Amino acid sequence: MLFITSTSLWAAEVPVEVVGSGVVRIATGEWPPYISKKLKHYGVVSHVIKEAFAEENIKVVYTFFPWKRALKQVMNGNWDASPSWVPTPERLHDFHFSDVVHTSSKVFFYLKEKPFEWRSINDLQNYTIGATLGYTYGETFDKSAENGQIIVVPLRSDLLNF
Repeated sequence: MLFITSTSLWAAEVPVEVVGSGVVRIATGEWPPYISKKLKHYGVVSHVIKEAFAEENIKVVYTFFPWKRALKQVMNGNWDASPSWVPTPERLHDFHFSDVVHTSSKVFFYLKEKPFEWRSINDLQNYTIGATLGYTYGETFDKSAENGQIIVVPLRSDLLNF
């Protein structure tokens, strides 16, 4: 998990009583069980972040957006930070990243009755792959999708991809 921050001013849409020193406003998306507005403490990642800031007497306020919009909100200075982003050259240009505190694997989900085997990006050329807007799937995958080497259909949520 990486935590990105911008060095911007507070946004006008946040109630005045929330804005001030000792508060960090986090724009995030749904990524159960790690982050979700439906989970206790908004999930394990959100809870760890909140507790870490509490050690420094800083209150955390979360707002949920689709992931791509959460990133844009931080980039535009409307929110202070967003958790769990993978650094890409573009993101490294615009954001500060914390040290890695959580790692995960990239995997494909597919129907059991339709065998799926691949070893290289070239093996994916015969498939249409669902992806979530705003996510990165690694430099090789992302560039192959951009240049049309593989067919990737971007949707706004993991659930829609399923």
